[in-house]
Amino acid sequence: MYRQGEIDFSKVTTFNLDEYYPIRTENEQSYRYFMNEKLFSHVNIKMENTHIPSGETENPTEECEKYAKMIADAGGIDLQLLEIGQNGHIDFNEPEDIW
Repeated sequence: MYRQGEIDFSKVTTFNLDEYYPIRTENEQSYRYFMNEKLFSHVNIKMENTHIPSGETENPTEECEKYAKMIADAGGIDLQLLEIGQNGHIDFNEPEDIW
């Protein structure tokens, strides 16, 4: 829909639910890498408006507190999109065939 001019991401701000730890941003298994490759690089979103907790931090507790403050400062979350897997769990790291 973005390619057809039906959706504009220029004013969108995102906050991902989580990130693996420890993991480097450029690791193909990181959520930052995944989001950049699968969504952000394909739409007109401003990269400074995309937020994912750092998997590279030396202090995870401080990173979580900072991230929570960023969300609060942005006015909170208006919409949370989650995919539900075949067995009812939030759909990440789900096996293809669980039955």
